[in-house]
Amino acid sequence: MCDGSGNDFYNAEVFAQATSYWYSLGAIWDGSGYDHYSAVQYSQGAGIHLAVGCLIDNKGNDSYYSRLGPSQGEGHDLSVGVLLDRAGNDVYYASGGQGTALTNSVGLLVDVTGNDVYSSTEKLALAGGKPARGFASAGMFVDMAGKDYYTAGSAGSDYGFWTNGVYGAGMDLSAEPIAGDEAEQGDTLELADSLELEVDSLFKIAALWEVGNVRAKVKQARRQLKDLGKEAIEYVFENKLDTKSGLESRAVEALLKEWPDTAKPYLYRALHDDRRRARANAVYWLGKLKEQAKDAVDSLFLAMKQKRASPRWVAKALGEIGDSTVVPRILFLLKDEYEPSRIVTAEACGKLKNPVAVPDLIRTLGDRLFTVRSAAEMALEKIGKPGLEPLLDKMANQKPPALGHAVRGAGKITTELDTLEDRELLVRCRKTFVSYLKHGNPFVRLVAVEALENFLDDPLKRALEAARAEETNRFVLAAYRKALAED
Repeated sequence: MCDGSGNDFYNAEVFAQATSYWYSLGAIWDGSGYDHYSAVQYSQGAGIHLAVGCLIDNKGNDSYYSRLGPSQGEGHDLSVGVLLDRAGNDVYYASGGQGTALTNSVGLLVDVTGNDVYSSTEKLALAGGKPARGFASAGMFVDMAGKDYYTAGSAGSDYGFWTNGVYGAGMDLSAEPIAGDEAEQGDTLELADSLELEVDSLFKIAALWEVGNVRAKVKQARRQLKDLGKEAIEYVFENKLDTKSGLESRAVEALLKEWPDTAKPYLYRALHDDRRRARANAVYWLGKLKEQAKDAVDSLFLAMKQKRASPRWVAKALGEIGDSTVVPRILFLLKDEYEPSRIVTAEACGKLKNPVAVPDLIRTLGDRLFTVRSAAEMALEKIGKPGLEPLLDKMANQKPPALGHAVRGAGKITTELDTLEDRELLVRCRKTFVSYLKHGNPFVRLVAVEALENFLDDPLKRALEAARAEETNRFVLAAYRKALAED
């Protein structure tokens, strides 16, 4: 079987996908594409009983799955099995196989380039050689480049050489990460001049899903849209302002970032468009312009006041734009009845890092919803040191789960402090965290143990070991094992 190109799905049960059985030859050559091979057993370059199986995949980020062996370059019973993958970041799974040879056979797996993953469950996988009838088999595995990952406990290792079984040998020749084939030039869009396609056709290509070997097409189309400048921007605001497509929105975003000053007058007008989706998109795209849209802050608040823009949209955009002075004007949303409003506002406070938000974020740690509490916790971590003492001050009066979030947030902040400059503050943190090791709530105890990992010395280790002796919760015990660096 020969397949020239395309992203293919090969699905079978047994004796398939370049596998042969009993005096025969089975072979597949796949030229390019992101391919998926799925089978149950005897598959993907396996030779079975005086036969030869050979699978060659020329390029693409491919995945190979076989629930059972023999598979993936494995020979069994006076046979030869070969799997050769020439390029791409690939994933291999099989119970056994991957360059393994059984019963007087030859097995070979070669992966020429890419950052790959190899997973298996049998000891003879990855270049295993098993003799029979009084003589040997030869299993061979070669990964020639890239940073690779192997199942823990398996024979293989990145940048390693190993033997496995009898006359089985494997080698991984490079630990350096390399580029995969995402930017292959064999499937690029052939557009010599922007005039060869109208702006609407260019936009359709620019709005394709930017993945795999389509990336080159998308990048070229976006470059040509950029070169069209105002013509392309006018097309967007006449035809795509109220788009619901995330891919189209991404293409618009890329264009507006290239021409922010040209785009902003259109975006300001769009804030008052009759269509709700158009207004939402305008707010979103202003946010994506980041600091280039700092002069849009007043327009965004005006649109919010006039109820042309949701306060939630505005808060999210302001977090992207980066003007920290707006924080006092959005804190009211941390009490909004709508969950996403509280989440995006906490997130914006974290991005803007204005300490004025600290008291409101600490109060939000007591929100009834975990999603909101976690957003407030992460925002406090981003604000950092200015929020640490207020957190410590409030802990005495907090109850779980707010107390647990406060301890964990404070613990994360301590990792950024200077051991000399902030010594007194660190001493206070340490005493506070230790005081919660015997708290009645297991979540609080767990995060207290985690927070103390940054303070480990001999006296603290003894204190942790003593507290652990009284601990019964399995999750907290696991935190103790991690903190004390125990397997």
